[in-house]
Amino acid sequence: MFLRFDVALRQVFLYDVIVAGHAGGRNNDSRVMGGKTMLKDKKGFTLIELLIVVAIIAILASIAIPQFSAYRVKSYNAAAQADLRNLRSLMEATQIETQAYPIF
Repeated sequence: MFLRFDVALRQVFLYDVIVAGHAGGRNNDSRVMGGKTMLKDKKGFTLIELLIVVAIIAILASIAIPQFSAYRVKSYNAAAQADLRNLRSLMEATQIETQAYPIF
């Protein structure tokens, strides 16, 4: 009725191999140690992956910075035009009230 410990351990190991989908020695990411397959720790990114990401960010920045500069110039011009319209309205209102344009 009772299973031996090594038989139970082997059954658990086989279940892990079947569920995880890696058999001993068939996958480059695995290695066999003491008859058991273990996955290598794969953490982090490679240098090439990081360089590609940095290059993409640099390309996007080189496109976005000139556009931002152009929008800033347009906004300054729009603000100056709005100020001139307000000044004109003020001068017209003063001319209507006093029959003369104000002297600044």
